[in-house]
Amino acid sequence: MFHLCQPHPLLRPFVRCYWAFEGGAGVPEDAFKVLPDGCMELIINMGDPYRRNGLRQPDAFVVGQITAVIELQPTGVNRFFSIRFEPHGLRPFIAMPVNELTDLDVSLEHLWTDAAMWTDQWRAAPDFGGQCAVADHFLTTCLARGISVETRLFKTVYPMLMQPDRSVAQIAAMLGLSARQLQRRFRDHTGLTPKHFARIARLRRVLAYLRDDDRFETLTDLAHDLGYSDQAHMNHDFKALTGLAPRRFAACRDAFHFDTF
Repeated sequence: MFHLCQPHPLLRPFVRCYWAFEGGAGVPEDAFKVLPDGCMELIINMGDPYRRNGLRQPDAFVVGQITAVIELQPTGVNRFFSIRFEPHGLRPFIAMPVNELTDLDVSLEHLWTDAAMWTDQWRAAPDFGGQCAVADHFLTTCLARGISVETRLFKTVYPMLMQPDRSVAQIAAMLGLSARQLQRRFRDHTGLTPKHFARIARLRRVLAYLRDDDRFETLTDLAHDLGYSDQAHMNHDFKALTGLAPRRFAACRDAFHFDTF
């Protein structure tokens, strides 16, 4: 069973949603691949552990930015609760730049000294609504003692990065920053460079097209619409992030997991 809800209004500039899943038991043969999506997540696993690229994941942890495809392998019962952050959304809640978490699963106790208390509350919650209430309380408490984040800056930068005629230096100048300042601030808050973030954002749009439309003869037009120089450029970036060219991916996409929420 899948659950989804919005966080407290105070948290919405930083948190995209809360979601949870509870289902049957999985076996190693049910391994699937997860693609980069530009977001980070906090996960409380109340079922059996998963393995990420062969290594057991913690039971309560933050998933840093994923820069390339990973493989997740279930080992038994599926039951977990997750907080999905906006790309810049985790930074106000932790005391370190989020680029230190990139491509890592980091146990909560390494990020918050009172993590065990909150984890116990999540596990004791009677239902999804109770888990969401714990999440609201936890995050608002962290926000009150955390750093400030220029949410408007990132909301401005994201769409600009998708414009093919805008370089990072041009975007920085429009914001009154140097290219180096924008690069540093972007990595500190999102865990990615602006260029890598743009590649992932374009990937998500290609994935949405492949999921919803089988008219693959228009991939060249899609490549130009997304700001690629040509289809070969799109294929190169797509393969770097997924391991496959778009047409091959379309043929075996059921082996991949990519959320659209």
